[in-house]
This record gives sequence, C-alpha cells and structure tokens, in this order.
Amino acid sequence: MHCPAKIARPVPPAHPEQSAMQNTIGIETITSYFPDEVVRPGDFAYLAGVLPDNVRGPDEMRRFRHPLAAELMAEAVARKALDRAGLEARDIDLILTQNIGGRLVMPGLGTHVHHVLGFPRPVPAWNVQTSCASLVDGCELARNLVLAGNYRRVLLVTVTALHTGGWGVDHSTPFAVGTGDGAGACVVSDRNVEFEILAYANHTFGETYDDCAIDCGAPQHPELLASGNVTRNACGLHMTSKFFQWVNETAGKSFAADIIRPALERAGLTLGDLDFVIPHQVLKEMADYWVAGLIEAGLRPESWRDTWNRYGNIGAVDIAATLSELADTGALQRGALLAFFAPGAGGHTPAMIVRWLGAQRSGQRA
Repeated sequence: MHCPAKIARPVPPAHPEQSAMQNTIGIETITSYFPDEVVRPGDFAYLAGVLPDNVRGPDEMRRFRHPLAAELMAEAVARKALDRAGLEARDIDLILTQNIGGRLVMPGLGTHVHHVLGFPRPVPAWNVQTSCASLVDGCELARNLVLAGNYRRVLLVTVTALHTGGWGVDHSTPFAVGTGDGAGACVVSDRNVEFEILAYANHTFGETYDDCAIDCGAPQHPELLASGNVTRNACGLHMTSKFFQWVNETAGKSFAADIIRPALERAGLTLGDLDFVIPHQVLKEMADYWVAGLIEAGLRPESWRDTWNRYGNIGAVDIAATLSELADTGALQRGALLAFFAPGAGGHTPAMIVRWLGAQRSGQRA
C-alpha cells in the first residue's frame, strides 16, 4: 500500500556556496535498464550445499549472459537517460562511468559510451570506481564540478554485469543467490532539476579493503560450476571471515542511521523529516536489521523503499532503479525528502539527501 509522502518544510541550502548561484544543482533525470532474462530461487538449487539456512535470494532477478553485457547495457541506459531528458550527446560536457563486472577490467566503460553515442571529442570520459557506492559518490563529484562552473551537464552511468566470464561474482558462493545484472544512469546539472541535492556525507571503512574484494583466485567451490548453465568468471567476489566479523562489530543495527544522520544534519533535517530512504540492496537479512535500527532512531516504517525482490543486489544500480520507479509511478509529492544510503565494498559508505522538485521533462533542451 502506498502511503502518500508529506509535503516537506522548506530546507536551507546544504552547501552555503550554492546560495551564490542562481540555479539549483541536482539530478535532471534518472533511469535504469534491465535485461530480459529472469532468474528465480530455483535457478540456484546448485548452491544448496553451501547456502546458509538464514540466507535467501529475492523473488527474482535479471541476468545477461553475454560477453558484451556491460558494454551493451551501458549504451542502452545512457541512450535511455538522454532520451528521457530530451537531450543529445552534444548537450553533455562530461561522462562518468562505473561498472562491476564485464569482459574487460581496463579501460573502463567511459570511452565505450563516448564512442557508441557519438560524443564530441573534447568531452572527457572518466571512470569512477567506489564499488556499490559509485552512483552516490558520482552524483557528489558531478555536483561539485557543476558548482565550480567547469561543466554544465554530467552524464553518470553505472553497470553491473556478473555473467560475462570476465570479472564479477564467484557463482560458486552464497553471494551469487542475491546478485543480479542491470544498469542505471542519471544526468547531474543546474538545469531542469528534478532532485535537488541538499547534502552529502561519507564514512570510509578502509580496514575492510582486503576482506570483501574481487580477485582472480580460483572459485571457492569449482565443482559447483561444472554445469554449463552456471557462469564461471575469471575473477570473482570473495569475502573473508574477517569481513563478517567487521559487519557484526561495526555495521550493526544502528549502521544505516549512523551513516545517514551526518548528511541530515548538514541539511538541517532529522530522520523523522524523511519521506523515503533508498538503499543499496546489499542483502535482505542485513537490510532488515538496519531498517529496525532506523525505525528505533525515528524513521517512519513505510519510508524504507527498495526493489530487492525484483532485482536483488545490483551494485551501484540499486538506487537508480528504485528512485526512477518512485518518480515514474507518481509516488513522490513535490518537496518530498529522500536519503540515499550506499555501503560499498572497500568501505565506501556515503549518504546523500535530495529533495523532489517535480518532473521537469519537456523534451526541450535548456
């Protein structure tokens, strides 16, 4: 059941330097793209011997088993974002891309997107890699670049492609049961802004660097990959016992509240002011724990929104998928306040506060 969001009270600018500018800076458009193949819990029966009893995947996810999955999804979602905003390649001043998985580790997807969409030669194409935190960190980077006056519009593309045979997830581990494929994209600018960026705050837990990482070691359970139906990637995600110890000691019940609160303070807000919290969908069991902590800290229970049961953990794509769905289905009232919470591998853990200004799309470039 949809609970209508309240009309938020006016919020002071989160960044004092923005007051000097006439234009609001934020997300002009945001969208997502998913491949057609749907996988369900029964497709992971091969993991029965290694899957803990307390871990289950989503009702369904998407999968793209193709060597060029990362490139194809990056192109598709970038085109979709431009079309949605009524923009062309020549309207973009900078491309930022990020991917988890794909056939190539380097050079990243930036120059591929630049080439296939026909961007002008002077437009830079940078690859930003803060794992599952990359959409939020990318928006903050883009906001500051626009604020500085160096760029007017920044296209940000995130891709998760875990079934290419290159690098991605080790599909012989329990983590495979909750990780899907997809892509997200947004345009950050000071024109036709739909989501005003109010504040950003970050915590970096670098002590986890070695303990939740994609490496090129052997699969944990190679015998489970004997079936031709299961992708064997050359490099896969592995977690150590130290990582789970860190989760228990540091990323407990209050973790989400502790990460989001500093961003709220910078915007002059509290958890009770939020209409929605949109997370990176790490794992349902962890999310349930964090939601309980947020509710204890003052968040309304209906404010947590995710798309876990349709897409699973899709890396940095999660927030794009959920946010664009809220906007497209009319679930947001003008002035609604939202928090992004994006814990990622390597200890990248940002939060961002945005305000919905309403749909601005008119098909006209500004």
